[in-house]
Amino acid sequence: MDKQEKILYTMKLLTWIASYSMLLIQEILRSLNHYLQKIWNSITIKVALQINFMKEVAKNNNGLRRELVKGSLEIYPIPGYGAMEIGEHKFCHLENGKQDCGTFKFVHIWEKKNGEWKISRVVSYDH
Repeated sequence: MDKQEKILYTMKLLTWIASYSMLLIQEILRSLNHYLQKIWNSITIKVALQINFMKEVAKNNNGLRRELVKGSLEIYPIPGYGAMEIGEHKFCHLENGKQDCGTFKFVHIWEKKNGEWKISRVVSYDH
C-alpha cells in the first residue's frame, strides 16, 4: 500500500468512526431523554399526590398552617429569568387532638415575565 492509499484508507476509517460515534451519541441521548422523562413523570406524580394531600387536609379543616422559619429565607437573582427563593417552612396541623409540626426545606423558582412574578418550580424536601 503506497502513501496515498494509506491516507485514503485512514480518511475512510476516520469517517466511519465519526459516523458510528454520532450514532452512539444519538442513542445515548435518546436513552437519557427516556430516563429523564421517567424521573420527571415520577416527580410530577409525587407532587400531584402532595397537592391532593394538602387540599384534603385543608378541606378537613384540621388547622393546617405553614409558617416561614425566621432567618431562613435566602433570595438569589437568576439573570434573564427571575429569582430563586430558598428557605425553611414549618407545617403544623391537628392530629388526634394534638399539634403535629415538622420543619422542611424548600426552593421556589420565580419567573418574571411581562413585569409579573410567578412561581415556575417548587421543590419541598428534607421530609
